[in-house]
Amino acid sequence: MHMPHRPIHGFFILLLFGLAMLVMLGTHPAGATSLSLPEAQELGLFETSGGKAANAQEKPGILCRLTNRIVQTWHEGNLNLIATVYAWHNRLMYDEKKIRRYNEKAWGGGLGKSIFDEDGDSHMLFVTVFNDSWKKPQYYGGYAFMKNWYFGSNNDFRFGAGISLGITGRHEYDYIPLPLPLPVIGIGYKQLSIDAAYIPGTYNNGNVLFTWVRWTFN
Repeated sequence: MHMPHRPIHGFFILLLFGLAMLVMLGTHPAGATSLSLPEAQELGLFETSGGKAANAQEKPGILCRLTNRIVQTWHEGNLNLIATVYAWHNRLMYDEKKIRRYNEKAWGGGLGKSIFDEDGDSHMLFVTVFNDSWKKPQYYGGYAFMKNWYFGSNNDFRFGAGISLGITGRHEYDYIPLPLPLPVIGIGYKQLSIDAAYIPGTYNNGNVLFTWVRWTFN
């Protein structure tokens, strides 16, 4: 993964996008074909702690809902095994000389925990370490949310889009933790998911599509 020289470039734009996505926590767009709560529980995709349902007329704020989801994911989530795969540098935003210098085999991996909520949407905690564009170790971890849409007769296939609120560290910055919220998308079939995040930037910096594969243990 290659970040811009100014690591907080575009941070506030992405933060606003992230807040907009987080407003959707606990909601579901009309017409979406996600799993219902009974269906998700039957398939083992959603685990419940058995607590009483919250009063629908007393919805907590965004930060409260985010905190609750993170705690729920940590305590109730299924284990995820993550393999980082590829970091594609956008050819429209790089000259050929730079492309030849950069590493795109972002081999590495990590662990995480994830749950599907009552609407079938994904909440994930994760930590990964992988080779960056200079073949140096880079870490990235945090929380991610994806709004999912389901397909197929048994809702086995899904497509998701959302936001990752993560922290990263690279050798150029002495591995100081830096905020890195990113837009994410993913496709999945049952326990297997292929996800990607796009790192924005300027010409010859950033503009990388970072991909990984995730297996969820029931």
